[in-house]
Amino acid sequence: MNKLKFLTAFVLIFTAFNFTSCDNEPLDSAIDPNPQPSCVAPTSFQASNFIGGTNVNLSWVASSEATSWEVQYGPTGFAIGEGTSVFSDVTNVTITGLVSTNTYHFYVRSNCSESEVSSWIGPISVGTSIGGGGTANRTLRMKIDGIDFVADNVVATKTVNINPVTNTPIINPETGQPEVMYSIAANANMKAITIVFIESNRTSYNIPGNGVNLGYIPNITNEEEAYHIIIDSDETLGNLTITANDAINRKISGTFNCKVFMVDPDTHEIIATKQITNGIFTNVTYTLQ
Repeated sequence: MNKLKFLTAFVLIFTAFNFTSCDNEPLDSAIDPNPQPSCVAPTSFQASNFIGGTNVNLSWVASSEATSWEVQYGPTGFAIGEGTSVFSDVTNVTITGLVSTNTYHFYVRSNCSESEVSSWIGPISVGTSIGGGGTANRTLRMKIDGIDFVADNVVATKTVNINPVTNTPIINPETGQPEVMYSIAANANMKAITIVFIESNRTSYNIPGNGVNLGYIPNITNEEEAYHIIIDSDETLGNLTITANDAINRKISGTFNCKVFMVDPDTHEIIATKQITNGIFTNVTYTLQ
């Protein structure tokens, strides 16, 4: 089989849970010609419910550059820098000493060196009520080869792309405005899905093309066995449609479907395919980065 150009990495927000999001990840260099940040935020950030009334388990997927991670948490709506920080050398941590009648927000970021850190992914809300930026009413569901997938956790971010040379916003030729990228990430049962797209005048995006990146990981503990879009495919692989974008309340909804591929990293030959259908995300609250 001919060697195929493909996306070697994809976002997964849950930034926070950078699905964060769902938080945060740049487009593959094949789509975005600008240099990528040196310290990439983690993805697929997720939290358990309260365990024993006082503990919450957090987990995420590491970027290749990260050597450790910082979790910050506090009461719902707390400002970054005012929360409690916990540092970890592994991609999970248990937060103890919480009160199950309270509501908490959790963030995580990568530490790549003593001087390099990523953006924060989050918040994830855990507690009896959901405050601003929480997960209330967020949904993402789809079918993977006909099997239902319903996310436990969905996060999203909205980021202005900055030219690293001039340190000024990149102007989108379609809108004439600074180029804005959305990242949506979701996961459940060790599976994760990430959708990334650049905002334009259109509401419907063909895949591949139009600045869209989509990826699927069947098991977040093994990122090597991931499925991606082949960006130079001769066939239309799918479609992303934005059905609502509430800029005031920062909520986004849409539908999607796409064929994705697992590709041998050495030969670039297709190993397996997955068909994602009936994809829908509703009222996903996004944070500004």
